[in-house]
Amino acid sequence: MYKRIFYVLALTATILCSCKKDPVPASIYLTVTANSSLSFNCENPVDQKLTFKTNGKWTINVPEAASWLTVSPTSGDPGGSIKIFSVSVKAEPNNTGKSRSTELEIVYGTRTKKIPVSQSLLHQCSDPTVTKDMLFSTTLGRNNTNVCQGFDYDPDEDMVYITQKYGIWRNHIGWQKRETANSTTVASNFMTLGCFCHGNNIAIEKKDGKKYVWAPNYGTRQSDGSYDRPRIVSRFPLVSGQTIYNTETTENYYFGQEVSWPAFDFEHDMMAICTYKMFYVYKLSELMALPDEYVTVEPAITYGGSSPVDTKIAEFSGKPIVNAKDCTRVKPLYTVTFDYSKRGLHWQSYCIYNGWIYAILEADTKSAPEIMFDTYVEAYKMDGSRNVYKIRQEYMQNRDSIVGFDWNESDYFYCEPEGIKVMGDTMLMLYCMRGKDGGNHVTRRPVIFKLATPIL
Repeated sequence: MYKRIFYVLALTATILCSCKKDPVPASIYLTVTANSSLSFNCENPVDQKLTFKTNGKWTINVPEAASWLTVSPTSGDPGGSIKIFSVSVKAEPNNTGKSRSTELEIVYGTRTKKIPVSQSLLHQCSDPTVTKDMLFSTTLGRNNTNVCQGFDYDPDEDMVYITQKYGIWRNHIGWQKRETANSTTVASNFMTLGCFCHGNNIAIEKKDGKKYVWAPNYGTRQSDGSYDRPRIVSRFPLVSGQTIYNTETTENYYFGQEVSWPAFDFEHDMMAICTYKMFYVYKLSELMALPDEYVTVEPAITYGGSSPVDTKIAEFSGKPIVNAKDCTRVKPLYTVTFDYSKRGLHWQSYCIYNGWIYAILEADTKSAPEIMFDTYVEAYKMDGSRNVYKIRQEYMQNRDSIVGFDWNESDYFYCEPEGIKVMGDTMLMLYCMRGKDGGNHVTRRPVIFKLATPIL
């Protein structure tokens, strides 16, 4: 009798054990480990991964209005243990004419975690015609044969500053009053920079009745003898007729980056540097207040020497020790991530103004014999609270509009965007026009167009 009861109890226990469900953790948690917010570009949105770890069942709710998003998978179960899940989020191209955003909801246990998702706007100019009122300046730099790399503009003096390559290892900064006619007068005021860098992203600062140049410096020599990838940002007096070499600057700023392209908003006391995939924004006065000290510039660079051209200074290869302000000691106010390489675009220059970063890009749409690039402007809110805003300036492809300026092939055979500057409600965009001139392609004209700053 007792043996029979024992067998029944044992069989019951076996059945109960075989039907037991996975244990439910006493406390369910979920931690996002990658992409706590998602941002898609408008034209060719790249699929993104939302990654999180949890110890409980979860589901993702996609709002009905967000039919432009596809999420997979939308649910999962770690079986009581801690597991990492990777969810694919895809967006359709945005052809709505406006930016859009939504929130994904991850529901786990009795809790909900929200993931912001946004997609940028592409605004294509409805009228690609270049009108006369867009033409702001045709002012020449030091000459009309060297490639233009950047510019600045002083509205108080109506003065245009143009930077150009001078040979392959030097740059000219030439300045004169703004002109809108097809002037052939070159700038009589100019300064020469030796072994600095590419020549773009210079800025002119006026302070206490003096003018100063901010310029990327300590670039490394390339195989053709040109200089690129600046490690230092330097500030020095603007002096007409003077030549200054990279090692002769006495006020230098080191950020510990392989590339440091600067931009300035003097009105709002801001400075930024652009690296390969990041913008870093600082309070300018905080950087200028840093003490001078000797820093070892990394990674190693090469400058000077006589090959492939004679630079008049001794060759150096290694990690130079520079008297500079070590900006790595200062935490940036904002950091903004970008990556154009996946979208067939090339970074040309950028500026900052009143809490926004404006990058000017060119599309990889070369076509011989005339080469005119589509131009894009992307705007980023520094604090990341607003999505990318885009403008496509397709009008530079409109050859008939250029002819309307009474220009000929010596003015518009080649057109490439080279610089951007935003001042209040005005946005200036620099293009380098290269002429045909009997097939020699030598005449170059910096042309600045004026547009209204986008209302962001």
